[in-house]
Amino acid sequence: PAARILAIAETYDAMTRSRVRSTLESPEALRALEDGKGTKYDPDCVDALSRALRPPRDRIPVSGLLGN
Repeated sequence: PAARILAIAETYDAMTRSRVRSTLESPEALRALEDGKGTKYDPDCVDALSRALRPPRDRIPVSGLLGN
């Protein structure tokens, strides 16, 4: 599983931060990963990255999780 996670992270990074070729904006890179989900990329890893990159307003604050 660790290799699959790294593959998604490295692919996303290459799509969005390459200095050699044109890059994609984050939503476009995520769509490209979604297109390869289940064939090129592990679906669970793609879903996890998508959740991690979701805008903060869609996330539960850590303080809310801790009951603070």
